[in-house]
Amino acid sequence: MVRDIWSEIIEYGDPDNTGKDLKGVNQIAYRTEAMYSYAILDPKGIAVLKKSTSSVKASE
Repeated sequence: MVRDIWSEIIEYGDPDNTGKDLKGVNQIAYRTEAMYSYAILDPKGIAVLKKSTSSVKASE
């Protein structure tokens, strides 16, 4: 699965609603977004851990 990764430079305004204009405080903001994903190729390769139903005491 291939997705685009985009990035944006914000040079002015208040993108985070902090009450400060970026240009007024001599700053810029970078925004980047990426998507991560995975696929399971072999469903039998997954283990399910379950709680034991019988109580087993450890030997001393």
